[in-house]
Amino acid sequence: PTRDVVTLRREDKPTTIQALELNNGGVFDAFLTKSGEQLVAASPDRDSIVQAVYGRLLQREPTEAEWAIARETLGDTPTAGTAADLLW
Repeated sequence: PTRDVVTLRREDKPTTIQALELNNGGVFDAFLTKSGEQLVAASPDRDSIVQAVYGRLLQREPTEAEWAIARETLGDTPTAGTAADLLW
């Protein structure tokens, strides 16, 4: 149940999503970190990173709202960490 639902008992067995996170969380985090490093190495310019992410992953141009969010996420000087945040 969600936190909004009052219940006397909660299941102690993990859900499928929780099990997947425990098994794959580290792998996914490593993938995001490596991909962020590669993006910054290939395109240190903020707008180039945004175009690369949207072009490769979504096969389209970002909307104006997405541009604003992506630019805010990457900051003025993109790092591997902020690029990984954008990918996530």
